[in-house]
Amino acid sequence: MLLEIRRYTIVTGKRDEFIAWFESDVLPVMEAAGMRIVGQFVSDDDPDAFFYLRSFADTDERGRQYAAVYGSDLWKTTLAPYALALETDARVEVVTPTAGSALR
Repeated sequence: MLLEIRRYTIVTGKRDEFIAWFESDVLPVMEAAGMRIVGQFVSDDDPDAFFYLRSFADTDERGRQYAAVYGSDLWKTTLAPYALALETDARVEVVTPTAGSALR
């Protein structure tokens, strides 16, 4: 199993708008491609930070699902431009759970 820890810095004052859009427009597209979203989170310390976790069985599954989502016309013409208008930074960390992890 692979997990992505995704951290976004959102334009100041736009985090709630970003979350509403993400949950209504982006999550269904990701889930339709088979992506498993473990959860979405906001920072208690940074009002502009948004996080979410995604899990994949392996790198091959991740690659196929990335192609389905990020290669789609919907992503390229509609979703990505909207995301880029609201994000000031995006960071992705790919991690593997340890043997004792509850997420293993």
